[in-house]
Amino acid sequence: MISERKFASVFTSFWRETLPMEDGFIRFANVHALHFARPLYGGDAEDRGLVNEAAFRLFVGSRTSQGGGKPDIDAALSEARVLVSPLAGSGHGESSVSMTGRAVIVELARRLAHFFDKSGRYHSVTPLPHFSGCGILSDCHGDIIADRTIFEVKAGQRDFRAPDIRQVVTYCALNSETRGHDISNIGLINPRRGISYVISSEEFARAVARVCASELFGAIVDFLVAEGTSR
Repeated sequence: MISERKFASVFTSFWRETLPMEDGFIRFANVHALHFARPLYGGDAEDRGLVNEAAFRLFVGSRTSQGGGKPDIDAALSEARVLVSPLAGSGHGESSVSMTGRAVIVELARRLAHFFDKSGRYHSVTPLPHFSGCGILSDCHGDIIADRTIFEVKAGQRDFRAPDIRQVVTYCALNSETRGHDISNIGLINPRRGISYVISSEEFARAVARVCASELFGAIVDFLVAEGTSR
C-alpha cells in the first residue's frame, strides 16, 4: 500500500496519459491564482517542511480547541515532527525551530484561519477529511473541505505544481466511490505565497482530460484497483 502523495508523484506515465493538458492547466492556475495576502519571505529555511506542517496543525488545533486560548505551538510542532519524520528520515526528530520560525508558524496558521474562517468565503470548514483507500492506495486524509471545495494546502516558496493537483484529484476519485463528502470543486492554497486557486471538478476534467469528472475519477480508481490486483 502507498500514500496518496507517493501516488501523485511516482506514477508519471499514468498521470501524463490521464491528464494530458496538465502542464498548461498548472501554468494557468499559477497566473490566475487569487492573491489574498502578501508573500511571506525567509525566516525559516532551516526546517521549512516542519514549519509548514506545524502551521497547518496549529490551524487545525485552533479550530477544534475550546475557549480560544493561546495557540499551542509546541503541541503543533510535536505533532508535525511525528508526521514529517517518516517522510524525511530522522532529521526532524530532535530539531529545534528558531523564534523566527515559530513566528512564521503562527503567521501561516493565522492566514489559513483568516481565509477559511474569518473572510466570509465559506460557511462550513472540515479539516482533515477522511477518505477510504482503494487498490494500492491506503486510507488517507485530505487537508480541508470548505463548503463543497476540497483544498490541498502547500506552503513552500514556490508555484503550484502538477503533483499538488494530482493529489487533490485523487481524493475526489476516492470520494466518488464512497460519496462520503459532498465535493464539487477542487482547490489549491499556499498561505506562504498568499495565493489560492479553485475550479469545479467538471471544468477541471474537461480542461485537462477532455472527459467528464466521473469518467476521470473512474479512470483513477480503475488504475488503483488494477495495480493492486497485479501485486
